Amino acid sequence: MSRKASGNPKVKRVERLQSNGDIYIYEVTTRYNPEKRYNEHVSSKLLGKKSPDKPIRRIEEWQISHTLPYREGLSEDTCYSLMKDLGQDISVSQKCFQYHSIMMPT
Repeated sequence: MSRKASGNPKVKRVERLQSNGDIYIYEVTTRYNPEKRYNEHVSSKLLGKKSPDKPIRRIEEWQISHTLPYREGLSEDTCYSLMKDLGQDISVSQKCFQYHSIMMPT
């Protein structure tokens, strides 16, 4: 027996290849329509663009694929300083590992 649909919107990230070779990343929201028995498109939002001739940096890719509280994102220098400072503080590192062990299912 199948589960009953919740009717809640689902959000996912989608990469779409354009004819010029650029890849656009969208956040797409869909909702299941039980009457029609399929997902209906609710909205799309452009998050960013990748280009095959200019590789995207890891931090930029991570910021595109994750929700951040900062609209403009974090600069590479800011991320470097943050990781350097966190890495040098052993108590912060221990709290991070403790938090991850609590949040990870066993």
